[in-house]
Amino acid sequence: MKLKKLVYSVPLIWLSIFLVYLLLSFPFIVLNKEIGSISITMRVTALFLSFSLLIFVWIGFTKSKLIEKNYFVLIFLGIAVILQLIIVFYLKIQPTNDLLYLHDEAISIVKHKHEISLTNFRNYFAQYPNNYGYLAVIYTWYKIVTFLGIGTKYLVAAGNVLNILMINGGILLGYYVIRVLKTCRLANLFLFFFLLNPWTYLSVPYYYTHTASFFILMLVIACMLIIKKANSGWKKIIFCILEGFILYWGIKVRITNIFPIIALIFVFFVFGDKSNINLRKIIFSGALMLCGILAGGCFFQGAFGDIMPKNNKNSFPITHWLMMASHGDGRFNREDVWFTSSFKTKKEKQDANIKRIIKNYQKAGIRGTAKLVGIKLRSVWLIGDDDASKMLVSAPDYTRLHDFISGPDNGGLLMYCYLFRSLTLLFMLLNVLYLLKKPDSWNYLIALILLGAMVFHCVWEANPKYSICFMGLMAYSAIMGYDGWKNKKDNKLSFSKKSLIIYLVCAVCVAVMLNIRYDIFSIRSHKNNKYYAAAQMKGSHTREITAQRGDILSQTFQTSRDFNTIDLNILFSKGKFQIRLLDERGQILQKKEIYPNTDESHFTWKLLKGVMPKGQKGYCISVICLSNGSQLRVPVYQTGNYDAYPKGNMIWREREFKNTDIIFGVYQRNRR
Repeated sequence: MKLKKLVYSVPLIWLSIFLVYLLLSFPFIVLNKEIGSISITMRVTALFLSFSLLIFVWIGFTKSKLIEKNYFVLIFLGIAVILQLIIVFYLKIQPTNDLLYLHDEAISIVKHKHEISLTNFRNYFAQYPNNYGYLAVIYTWYKIVTFLGIGTKYLVAAGNVLNILMINGGILLGYYVIRVLKTCRLANLFLFFFLLNPWTYLSVPYYYTHTASFFILMLVIACMLIIKKANSGWKKIIFCILEGFILYWGIKVRITNIFPIIALIFVFFVFGDKSNINLRKIIFSGALMLCGILAGGCFFQGAFGDIMPKNNKNSFPITHWLMMASHGDGRFNREDVWFTSSFKTKKEKQDANIKRIIKNYQKAGIRGTAKLVGIKLRSVWLIGDDDASKMLVSAPDYTRLHDFISGPDNGGLLMYCYLFRSLTLLFMLLNVLYLLKKPDSWNYLIALILLGAMVFHCVWEANPKYSICFMGLMAYSAIMGYDGWKNKKDNKLSFSKKSLIIYLVCAVCVAVMLNIRYDIFSIRSHKNNKYYAAAQMKGSHTREITAQRGDILSQTFQTSRDFNTIDLNILFSKGKFQIRLLDERGQILQKKEIYPNTDESHFTWKLLKGVMPKGQKGYCISVICLSNGSQLRVPVYQTGNYDAYPKGNMIWREREFKNTDIIFGVYQRNRR
């Protein structure tokens, strides 16, 4: 009994420590001068208004009759889907980063049915075979959509619709779980949580593995509940096999989907006697799940084996991500990618990664490692917008709404996002504290999965989007914490107001002193001060150009917004050049001489006079070579599958290249 009690309580204490640390970090992060472009006073005001609004709306809902109604799920779906579709069709966000490569490759396979390319996008799919599973999902969805007669230019919108299905499907599965385990009231609170959660809408345009994993994880939990509650032996057998099938696909999409099974082992150990679960039943269920996993593997090979690469010798080992996580801020690092890529075989890559991991941790020491763990915890679990302000920055047309979501004026939204996340963590902490006094097997299972996720991302590469996978479980835990707080008379845990104020003041004072001395709570973030008018932000490869006197390289674009700055990702390595901005009639608006700079691959042109178009207008950025033998390195997006910027094209020597664009940005800096 003592061992079981220890196994039960230690993970909960560990999780509570993580949550307390994150909550103490909250004020230091939201007051960071690098977040948004609004003043500290305006941030505090935005936090106060956001908190007041949340309290008003939440109390209003809990007091209304809707909270007890079965049909509230339909109201939730109606409101959520309408807002999600507005995000899709008004913002028109384009794929970026990893999703862009998956999107493009999926279109190519749908068109030509070939193996996944190991050379496209600078060997992306050779290096990251972990994305083959999700690529198969996107490919299947695109194949269905094109079979129905929808053209490839609408596949971004189709991907957004898939994401709406995954997000809302995961939420409904969570609703089902709480409805079966608890009450209709709590299930409706779960839905209302997601109605207020900005993630429900901001994550729609970026339909990557994170939202797929969110859906899969909730599906795994729902299947566990069905197996537990099933009266029929055949129903249990079918759903055990189905659970294994889902787990296989979940692991193919993201390895963290294995956490429920690991957590289930702990639950069996602690609650096995109370639940009348014996070893024979566990082994039988495990065998059935294994059959489901094998079935999933056979199905994957049968359905997608012909598009899977047969000879990939350049894949990155798991140690690559552990190595990236062992220094700096623990996030993606381009230099680490180059380092791992510099070795030929997987064994050489692995050995080199391990040596660097050991070196990094030895250099950091205990204090440096602890600080790095704190940075990664905050990066994954406390970034309120889950990196949406960066992921939603690419669009063919920019509007004022883009400025408030992913532009310089998104400070208010960020404050709401951070506040909502901190309140979620607060009620998660309350839930953990109640669990320490009042055990509950399902609640304990959720807490273990969340702890596993936090521990995993302490040693793995950090990314704010990784918490998305566990958003449903965080919501479940927060709702249970809220329910425990509202019904504190039924719980053994209680706080006096005086002791709570004392603990709070002491915690804040200690946090301030520690942060001043060791900087362990704040976090560095990117400040965006660009009001975009037009942009194309990604390249598929780099073109090496040797030009003669009079050769012209151009990029056309359209916009209706003011701009005063132009960025070009071009390395002018040799020769003399002139850059010009022309209007749609070919008239020169401004020009500037450019001289070679072998150290800078990013050229920024601050216009002498800002351009203020009246309505949608066309423009052209032209680079004219003024000497023979001029050399340029030009990153472009050119695959023939997808037009990354549909409102313009690259022109070289008077030839327009369709579906081809230079990496460029046109924007207004510091408008006010």
